[in-house]
Amino acid sequence: MTTASAALACDSPVVLHGAEAVNKSYPAFWDDYRRLGGCVTLEDEA
Repeated sequence: MTTASAALACDSPVVLHGAEAVNKSYPAFWDDYRRLGGCVTLEDEA
């Protein structure tokens, strides 16, 4: 979650692996992140 928050300040896209881990402690994290201006595309990892 900290890395995702820091990514808000980046000019280039940031790829986070294991983003589903937030579901255990903060299930609404990605929805709140979008409300703060973050752009999120969740993809299944193969």
